[in-house]
Amino acid sequence: MDLVAGPFLAVTGLLIAGGLLKVRHPDDTARALRQAGLRVGRGAVRVAGALEAVVTAAAVLTGNRVAVVWVAASYLAFAAFVAVARQRRWPLASCGCLGKIDTPPSVGHVAIDVAAASVSLAVAVRPLGSLGDVLSRQPLGGIPLLAMAAVTAYLVTLVMGPQAQLAVARAEVRR
Repeated sequence: MDLVAGPFLAVTGLLIAGGLLKVRHPDDTARALRQAGLRVGRGAVRVAGALEAVVTAAAVLTGNRVAVVWVAASYLAFAAFVAVARQRRWPLASCGCLGKIDTPPSVGHVAIDVAAASVSLAVAVRPLGSLGDVLSRQPLGGIPLLAMAAVTAYLVTLVMGPQAQLAVARAEVRR
């Protein structure tokens, strides 16, 4: 099941970063949630972001199945939120997923969230073990795996951020 180790490290790394960025920059997330009709303040977003980072870190560091399922559920919730935002055409420059990085609702964003949930569910069904276990089974102490996961997470931010902004701008030009 180590085939999903790299993608799982990428999506958990992204979720940890997203949680920490919500702690530091809660405004876009709070604004997006208010647009959805939820009265959520900056403090609640900060607490939720911290929880997101801590539970996700537990999932990747320990391989705890409940935490891994939580990661999958988080990504499914994000996919649903972004899909509804797109369908209802909420005027969001960002859903707040990555703090101050503009991440407008896009098809790519939904697809990434669904893929991340799928990878996490695969890990919940067939656990990888702790991060130490995963790295011990990799060549060179897992350094290439960690590098690949970091590059993948970065590329995902490009799809969710700048590429999504370009797609939104193209769609507006066509109207």
